[in-house]
Amino acid sequence: MSHAHARLTVHGRAELVRRVVEQGRPVAHVLVEPNVSCATGYKWLARWRAEGAAGLVDRSSRAHRLPGETPPELEGLVLALRAGRKLGPARIGPLAGLAPSTVHAVLQPHPGRRVGLRPTL
Repeated sequence: MSHAHARLTVHGRAELVRRVVEQGRPVAHVLVEPNVSCATGYKWLARWRAEGAAGLVDRSSRAHRLPGETPPELEGLVLALRAGRKLGPARIGPLAGLAPSTVHAVLQPHPGRRVGLRPTL
């Protein structure tokens, strides 16, 4: 599904391709009608040529990989230091070789491992 401010929906992209390919109209002339940039028009045309109709469907904007993600071994070390020594991010950071903000980010999804929380009665 297109986002709310998209100039072209899937159907609009298909119409753009149809006008260029079937009618033989120049891309620059077709792009004036939906008020789309040349880069956008050529992008959709190239995707259609490479993938067919499937290339005109919206793609996820989620990253394919996260090069800065903390390795699982370091996450385990941080969690072990937190559980075993009851240290905070500022003290765990130098021991693990990480920034305190990174240690804090690692500890966030693990609320049961926080120190200092007492069970309520």
